[in-house]
Amino acid sequence: MNGFRPGVRRREIRDADLAGVTELLRRGFSHRPRAFWERGLRRMGERPAVDGCPRYGFLLDDGSRPVGVALMLFGRDGAGHVRCNLSSWTVDPAFRAQAPFLVASALKRPEVTFTNISAAPHTWPTIEAQGFRAYSERRSLVLPLLGPAGERARVSADPASWRGLPEATLLDDHRGYGCTCLTVEAEGPPCPLVLAPVRVRAGRYPLPVLQVVFCRDIADVSRYAGAIGRWMTRRGAVGLLVDGGVPGGLVGGPWIRRGRRYARGPHPPRIGDLSYTELAIFGP
Repeated sequence: MNGFRPGVRRREIRDADLAGVTELLRRGFSHRPRAFWERGLRRMGERPAVDGCPRYGFLLDDGSRPVGVALMLFGRDGAGHVRCNLSSWTVDPAFRAQAPFLVASALKRPEVTFTNISAAPHTWPTIEAQGFRAYSERRSLVLPLLGPAGERARVSADPASWRGLPEATLLDDHRGYGCTCLTVEAEGPPCPLVLAPVRVRAGRYPLPVLQVVFCRDIADVSRYAGAIGRWMTRRGAVGLLVDGGVPGGLVGGPWIRRGRRYARGPHPPRIGDLSYTELAIFGP
């Protein structure tokens, strides 16, 4: 039976728990290799701690090992507000009745904005019952080279090109996570752009595309579409995944799979900002 089990307690994940948490995550997400979780947890441990917030999240402990886990990526947005990306929930089948206790108390913190950016469609009703609302209903796949050329611009992946920008630390961090970090410069200051590689299925074959992880304004993708598209094509990428609808003037369409992004709290993120979420820290 999957009923309530006495003797199970909820507590913060500690460094000493990471080996057991890795094994639990491997049981819950069998398609992911051990190295995926080890790398992601190591990166979580290297991030600056937020006062009063767990570094890794919470687990359920039956007295001998972790039997449930919810990873929680706490950080601060550009305005200094505390944000938490809820990621990678899994509970062993015998303990599923206790799964709601994993994050229940954390969700009571009114000052924190919580996000869930990878919810499977069958979980949407549960997430919405917890007070989450979709701030982006879909993702769209766009082909920058098929739209208007946009403004002439220079695209650079050289870290020297973003020195002095307010987002310089963000770009440095995400470059360290394996993201593609660029600046696009026409007239005026350079615009930062962070992209993550993903694979989109088109029939039997996956297409190499890039997900927009961070930009100042999603309109920048349209503004510099030609320059971005040429840079991507030279590196074998065929399209961009963007949250929301197809930006004005570009060619593309909706990509439905797990398209919703959810938030709960006082400062929901804007479309075009997935920085420091599981997408960047754990990778595709």
